Amino acid sequence: YFRCGGIYGPGRGPLFSPLESLTESISSPEEDDVGEVKYVNRIIVDDICSAILSGAKGNRPYYSGGRAYNLVDDDPSPRRAVIAEARRLILAARGDEGITEETTPSTKKRRRRMSRGTGNKRCINTRLKAEYGWTPAAPSFREGLLHLSLHEF
Repeated sequence: YFRCGGIYGPGRGPLFSPLESLTESISSPEEDDVGEVKYVNRIIVDDICSAILSGAKGNRPYYSGGRAYNLVDDDPSPRRAVIAEARRLILAARGDEGITEETTPSTKKRRRRMSRGTGNKRCINTRLKAEYGWTPAAPSFREGLLHLSLHEF
């Protein structure tokens, strides 16, 4: 069976979030309770489709009880790095690429959504690559976000 990391794609993910929300995310603490940076594992929807097609076409050896395959890109990254890149691409698409200063987050009181990503794991996709010959088109969030920014904005 396939286990997906954080899915992003057309209409879904940090490129499609309000700029103010991204700025607030960048300015919030990145570390967990013990001061460790929290990593996220992501995958663009196009790579999920190609992995499933690879699985359907492949001659997978039979494993009693099945096997788990991680559908993630090659680069587990700090969440803040992903958000910062999305923000940079949004500003570039608007023609504001020279703007580097942070905007001040809104002072409105808001209920913060509890993060679903409470874990801090760095998943790998080596089993999927080895057994099916799959290669992600977007090996990291950088290529995935760039692809979306060029085709969705």
